Amino acid sequence: MEYFYYYSGNDMISIRENQLRETIVNYSQVLRECVIALHSMLLSFIKKNEEYYMKSKERLDQLESKEKELRNELFKILSNAGIITRADYVRLVFYLKHVFDNVIATSNRLSFIKEFPSSIEDDIVDFINKLDDVSLRLRDAIVAMKLNESKKCLSLVQHIEKLEEEIDGIRLKLTERVYDMRLLTAVKFRLIDLIEHLENVADSIEDAANNILLLVVR
Repeated sequence: MEYFYYYSGNDMISIRENQLRETIVNYSQVLRECVIALHSMLLSFIKKNEEYYMKSKERLDQLESKEKELRNELFKILSNAGIITRADYVRLVFYLKHVFDNVIATSNRLSFIKEFPSSIEDDIVDFINKLDDVSLRLRDAIVAMKLNESKKCLSLVQHIEKLEEEIDGIRLKLTERVYDMRLLTAVKFRLIDLIEHLENVADSIEDAANNILLLVVR
């Protein structure tokens, strides 16, 4: 005996929206792993551990193909405008893509730096540790969004905003210190460019987190 199931328009939207949210969760996990790889690259660079640096870089290269695969899947789901029409989802996906783009841009700029001045190494480590933390909170906030846990999601987003403020303070301090150092102008610019791109990763994470609230508080 065959059974036939009929879905109303609202049921179909719910099914597709759940599929979309699940894919966004998977995408956020890849972004989380990208930030972990960047974190490892920077730490091994500071410690002058070339072997671990190359392994971390290779890991980030591997994640690029996974990111592209999931991004294309998200775009495919979102392109079905007859089922998913909320602009908030489109914005969230693009904010998440910006996180990935900024991670890659930061890793590329690291290759132009020979070494960090020892006087700023501790601040760089503090910077990337907070960046790692904020990426974890973003992934958790997206999981909370999928489960419609609005209170937990709000708490995580507030934590992200607090961490981003701390990151912004570190960025300002680092920038001022680099400007005051006796370094070649080209070296200063490269260091400041890297610092600003690390800040861009944090900013794009905060943008994504704020957009998540629009999806859970409606």
